[in-house]
Amino acid sequence: DETYSCAVLDCPEWLGDELEEGCYRKYDVDKCCSTGSICPSKEKVEECEFDGKTHKEGELFFPQDTCMKCACQAGFQGKIEEPFCKRNLCSLQILHTDKLQNVCAPVYFKKEEEKSLCCPNDWVCRSLIQIRNRTPVSFDKRINEQLITILLILELTCQFGAASLKLGEGFEQKVDYYGTVRNVTCECILPPLVACKEI
Repeated sequence: DETYSCAVLDCPEWLGDELEEGCYRKYDVDKCCSTGSICPSKEKVEECEFDGKTHKEGELFFPQDTCMKCACQAGFQGKIEEPFCKRNLCSLQILHTDKLQNVCAPVYFKKEEEKSLCCPNDWVCRSLIQIRNRTPVSFDKRINEQLITILLILELTCQFGAASLKLGEGFEQKVDYYGTVRNVTCECILPPLVACKEI
């Protein structure tokens, strides 16, 4: 069993590091912390137009309905591509390796402003959960029907704790997330993992 210990990352902006008046922090899509500061009164500042909004050089923005993070910089032409944009990395899997080792299912909660399910918010782990058959396309109707047919032919299954779920099998579960109870549907849609989505 492998486990990971994550170092605590103290960015200057989290420690109350003061900025010169009129300046702001500059970010890069590859870095967790700010990479410096920009002072518009002292230097020329690039601007990026995206989705009807203007972003200043070094500012991060998150295009809707994608799992991408972008940083405004010179040369940005309005396309969500490298080196200006990168997929947001999910830390939940690294921080909760015990959940992966116990073959728990990641849970994705709905956000009104977002259609994409990017990073899981929580986990559902095997207990006395009743598994039932479900229609394979109910979790996400955008899944290619040919892919589902291939998976059915191969008789692939998903692991969930010590249990195995056939393609299309699933269950409903209540998840207490910081004091708010949410209803989720968990299904074997894309083996080998069960995934859960808020109903």
